[in-house]
Amino acid sequence: MKTFRATCLVAAFLEFLGAACSKRQEENPPVPAPVTADGQPPSSKTTPSDGGPAPAISLSANGSRHAEAYRGWPIILEASFLHPGVLEKPEDVSPIILAARQGPWPRAIHLEVKTAQGGSLDWSLEPAGAPETTLTLDAKTSGAAAWLVSPETSSRIAEGTYDLTAVLDTSEASLASAWKGKAASVPVTVRLASEPSPLNPALEEYKHRVFADYYGLRGERQKALAEADAWLARFPASIGGLALKAGLLTDAGKLREALALYDQAIEAWSKENPKAQEPPRELLRKRRALRNELMKE
Repeated sequence: MKTFRATCLVAAFLEFLGAACSKRQEENPPVPAPVTADGQPPSSKTTPSDGGPAPAISLSANGSRHAEAYRGWPIILEASFLHPGVLEKPEDVSPIILAARQGPWPRAIHLEVKTAQGGSLDWSLEPAGAPETTLTLDAKTSGAAAWLVSPETSSRIAEGTYDLTAVLDTSEASLASAWKGKAASVPVTVRLASEPSPLNPALEEYKHRVFADYYGLRGERQKALAEADAWLARFPASIGGLALKAGLLTDAGKLREALALYDQAIEAWSKENPKAQEPPRELLRKRRALRNELMKE
């Protein structure tokens, strides 16, 4: 729920504007650019306000806008928020402040869950992280919020196809300087089915990643590490598994162990992509950040 530099989100924004963006193969499969079928920006529905343009909202389920989910597995819903002036000069962009009526800013968001027949459902979502009271968006800074569907909850949801939409409503925000209005993401589709048996290798890796991400977002680091270890025991050269464990070790302060894993992940990426025209930028960035930290010791 922390704010972060809008590198990946800017790339997505460039895609739907028609700019040339190279395809990445990194820790996790890339989320398609948040656009509608007719190429419109992520916020498909907005209510005009006196606070200026609405933020762009992109929603994903387990890292995708068209997710395959399985009963008894967690579902991770992430909403990303981007300033619509992200491509403009920073000095020309007026910040957008998001706030709720009270409490952390994500309380101004609700997730709509619709069945294929148009009925509404309550998925008993669990907010992830410890969000701040406000979120400030500008040309360099974006933000995100996440919610979790537990394995126990997903096991009770009927099989079927569901459409989910993140709806932001700050019309009752108590902060005078906050943006006030309504905006919604383009819906994402979640197809929920029973777990196939046996799992093919791709689904087995996917399961490990989803569970590891779920435990990590809940702050259960040991369970997340155990899931990453199980993943790497089956697939030792998995780029995603190596990068995920490196991130967990970084959070735990084990920087040298994490650096070694990033080295392995970059080596594995190079072997899988011998003719790639672009390097694994995010892996390289994280390795460089770790090296800089270790140089301070």
